[in-house]
Amino acid sequence: MRLFARTLLFFLGAITIQAVLTAGLIIGLVSRNNQNAARTELSEESTLIYENYNNWVRSIWKMSVRINQDEELMELSQNADDRSGEIRLVNRLTDSLAESGLDSFIVRKAGWADFIVLSDAYPYIRDFSTLVVDRTHPYVSLRKLEGQTFLSGTVTLQGGTTVFLLKNLDSDFFDQLKVRAHTRVLVSSDTEESAFGGFESSDPYWEVYDRELETGHYNLSFRSIGPLVLSDTENPVNLIVLISTEPYRSLLTRIGRIVFLVSLAVFALTAVTALLISRQITKPIEILVRAMRNIRDGDYDTSVEIDAAGEVKSLIGGFNEMADHLERNKATMDQYIQEITFLKEYNETVIHSLRAGILIVDRHLVVEKANGFFLESFPQDSGRPEGMNLDDLRAAVLDEEIIQKARDISGGRKETWSKIKREGSVVWDLKLYPLRFAPSDGEGRCVIELDDVSQRTELEQKIIQAEKLTSLGFLSAGIAHEINNPLSTILSNAQHLLSRPRDADDKVCLEWIEQETNRIAGIVKELLDFAHAAEGPSPESDVNACVTEVIRLVRYGLSSETDVDILLTVEPNLPSVKLPADELRQILLNLIQNAIHAVDGRGSIEVETAQIDKDFIIVRVADDGSGIAPELRPRIFDPFFTTKPDGVGTGLGLSIVYGFVKKAGGDISVTDNNGRGTVFSMELPVGGYEK
Repeated sequence: MRLFARTLLFFLGAITIQAVLTAGLIIGLVSRNNQNAARTELSEESTLIYENYNNWVRSIWKMSVRINQDEELMELSQNADDRSGEIRLVNRLTDSLAESGLDSFIVRKAGWADFIVLSDAYPYIRDFSTLVVDRTHPYVSLRKLEGQTFLSGTVTLQGGTTVFLLKNLDSDFFDQLKVRAHTRVLVSSDTEESAFGGFESSDPYWEVYDRELETGHYNLSFRSIGPLVLSDTENPVNLIVLISTEPYRSLLTRIGRIVFLVSLAVFALTAVTALLISRQITKPIEILVRAMRNIRDGDYDTSVEIDAAGEVKSLIGGFNEMADHLERNKATMDQYIQEITFLKEYNETVIHSLRAGILIVDRHLVVEKANGFFLESFPQDSGRPEGMNLDDLRAAVLDEEIIQKARDISGGRKETWSKIKREGSVVWDLKLYPLRFAPSDGEGRCVIELDDVSQRTELEQKIIQAEKLTSLGFLSAGIAHEINNPLSTILSNAQHLLSRPRDADDKVCLEWIEQETNRIAGIVKELLDFAHAAEGPSPESDVNACVTEVIRLVRYGLSSETDVDILLTVEPNLPSVKLPADELRQILLNLIQNAIHAVDGRGSIEVETAQIDKDFIIVRVADDGSGIAPELRPRIFDPFFTTKPDGVGTGLGLSIVYGFVKKAGGDISVTDNNGRGTVFSMELPVGGYEK
């Protein structure tokens, strides 16, 4: 019954909310329609009243023009100096008043003692002092006489007679202008509009909606109809139209009452209907609840047998299918758990079997996992390192630099980082990269891999030395040629000494012998120095010095039959680069030798050094040879890959160059040399710079 009660309350609440929303929607729609209709009605009524008002203005003006053009009136005005002439003029104007539909004519002539009123429509008006003339031609204006507003047509006839045509703007006048019975019309100056809220606007026409006044709610329109002429001032006058909105408000009230009554009836009908069918629903649901509790307690072999129909029968059938499905899923899940447990143990075995140290740290640099190789290489006093901070581990190779990089990677500020680091006699290849279990996992982790590459590094050094000896073999023929030249000179001068008596020239010949012998010694020394791997190489080197030295040696090895120009352009005062001199010379020798092979004995090679920014120096080696095919460029740095014939190259030269440059934190690229030849560009970090 608790479920039924909650369901019943839910539906009753839904009906209540629906009733409120429906009432709000209907009232809102009707209200908007009523507002639009009321505003349209106000605009149309205001326009019509204004047009009718203007018709009266035009009528008074036309009447004023006719009086001004009436020759008989002009003659009577000129002869109205005596009493009889005055009477004839007044009688003639009285006849005109009867035909005009106006309320009154007021006549005055210069020299008359007072105004003459040709009507008894306003017996209460005694003061006509505000009736003044400020123009010579006929005109219509608004005037105030003892609190009443009048439309006044003013005509000044020849002879000095002034006629004022008056129409009182009272309720009777406005009743003639309006169409709708619930419309009120009046005129008011700005100083008298406080009763309507003191509306102000610079527009000639404006509207105000749903304004609450003493007699109800109104929509108002204000239209400027000209100035009100007082004795010494003019005040703007507005034609005000008021249309009551009470009929619309009453309609909304009736609609709200109807919606409320309908909702109340639906509410009661729903409650009664729910009570009638509750027993057909709640009992099966109670049985289903007990069956679900059995499943919750682990008894999946549960089914419900109830004689029901309709949706309840479908619900029971669905429950029985669900229970059967859960039972099968439980068996499958147990199997999955066994497989996951096996995979976990398998992965643990794989990690601990790796012959490289593995550390996993969280964003706070706390160790979460360490494999067996790490513990063998860096045994800890406390046993297992899990739970220890990276700073507290006994591993000298994990210095401040690596700890900072691990902090950056686990914090998401860096993706990967690697470095070759020597610790005593062991060379470690350190790699750091992020570990995230899922895209939504915001907890960053860092994997630190420590690989002992001591044997591989030693092998690489041997390969480099072998490559260097291979390069020396290439230079041997040229150097032998250079050695033969000074030896020939020595032989020639020796023969010269034997063929002639000894005299002053002997001294010159001996000087030649000494000079050429020294040259031989210098060449041989430079060759031996280059071939000998220096012990304890400096971590930094002078780019310009290494380039100059290598080019000088290469020129020794060029045959006299070749036509190869090696052009050198260096930027002076370059800082040192973060690369040992021995490795830099090996890099330059490989690149220049490749360029010599590319030009095939005839061409030019350009070597250039420059500083591209405060952190990097660029070295370019360009040739105008045959170039490298685009499909081969991705493979030129692969070990043992070569385009030279068999027996002319090991395929290790560019691979060694690439390894040296990357190890130093630099970069190397190969591009086309404007359609002819190849350009190798190396970006090397300056000394002390850490990329």
